[in-house]
Amino acid sequence: MTTMQRRGFLKLMTSGMGGVFLTACGSGSGGGGDGGDAALPVPNGYAFYTVISTGDALPTGATASTLSPVLMINDNKEVLAHCVDSRGAHGVYEYSIDYTGAKPAVLQTRKILREGDILRDGVEADHFHIGSTNRHGRFAIRVSDKQSGIPRIYLEQNKDGLVPVVNPHDALPGMEGKFAASFGDLNLDDTNALLLVSHFLPEGENAPKKGLFFLADGGVSDNGSLALSSGDLVSGAGTTVSNVGLIDGHHESGDYVAQIACGVPPGLSNSGLLGGTRVEQTALMHGNVRQPATRSLKAASRSLSLSRAAALDAIRGDAIHGPRIGGDNNVAHIVTSETSTVLYLDDRRVLGTGDQTPLGNKVVGFSGPLIGKDGLLHFCTMTDRGTELCLFNRVSVLSILGVGEKIETDGERIVALDFGAVRNMVDGKGRLVFLATFESGKKSVVLGIPV
Repeated sequence: MTTMQRRGFLKLMTSGMGGVFLTACGSGSGGGGDGGDAALPVPNGYAFYTVISTGDALPTGATASTLSPVLMINDNKEVLAHCVDSRGAHGVYEYSIDYTGAKPAVLQTRKILREGDILRDGVEADHFHIGSTNRHGRFAIRVSDKQSGIPRIYLEQNKDGLVPVVNPHDALPGMEGKFAASFGDLNLDDTNALLLVSHFLPEGENAPKKGLFFLADGGVSDNGSLALSSGDLVSGAGTTVSNVGLIDGHHESGDYVAQIACGVPPGLSNSGLLGGTRVEQTALMHGNVRQPATRSLKAASRSLSLSRAAALDAIRGDAIHGPRIGGDNNVAHIVTSETSTVLYLDDRRVLGTGDQTPLGNKVVGFSGPLIGKDGLLHFCTMTDRGTELCLFNRVSVLSILGVGEKIETDGERIVALDFGAVRNMVDGKGRLVFLATFESGKKSVVLGIPV
């Protein structure tokens, strides 16, 4: 592991605590908060360390050829990285980190999964999705069988291999019916419960539905429920759920957020369309797996007709994406319209296209935001000069790192940063991982530690 120098932005952080805002911020129109909350404490700075770079050896005997921005970090002192090796196989690798010394060190590198592996149920692993880890170091992932193409949900609990926990045709929790052979997003929480988006076939029905399942035991059992389903009424919208997309959950409270599509029944007016035209609009739903009736909309398409009460609570736009929920049930999301893209924390505008970042760059877009357990909002801005890693402390937007900077005294300059692709990129101590691309084309998984 190569040591990176501490980033010299103590002055920026200190001044930020005194109320340094973005150019477009301030009371009223801009991002950076409305002054209603006190500023959360921020680190003095970050120390940066490389975990793995392209060309480094993997435990399979191959080397890392392509590193993915799909990275994770957990409170079990592990960093997980997706990469394609020099033999062309996609894999997920785990790096155990020792933080006790003057600088962190990789104690062990372990392969979790690689294309072609024969899993414990005899399945040959082919395509697999992002996956999700938790503070215990457990890991859940969707894997397809190379022979049949059928996907299953697998869970590794004790570092002894992936075990199938949800299979097509398994019985549904809390109702009659079966899971279908089509799974979507998933989230493994710190209580080892699993939120899973899946198609399913209710007993006695011919057409499959799509829903969000809460599996309290981390797999199929009687201890679970259907939290949200296509066909459910969207409160305050006079329409129903037609699809469920990306989700995020905080299971100690039971709260979740979900991207949904809303079907507009034929005959209703929608954006000037009349008669038998059927269209879908997107929305962001906030709910609780233990209290299904408490659903509300955090954001919704502008063309979606809402009741007066729902319209007061929902941010309006043309597309809503990147939903993430924090431990205090704050929800971060990105809303895009014809003229702008804006990052929100609940109903608070954090930053939008056309605004300036703390480094003076013009915002043109965002990656997915992440809320740490300390409440700090981390996100990557796409700017007219490249990417910039930032945080928001409920009052100010502060810069962590930007392109053109070095994280080693004699090292290369960064030309691109990737952060926010998945939910597990900040751990409980505020340590974060991201993918850095350097001038030579080398890519590295970088660990940032608050100091």
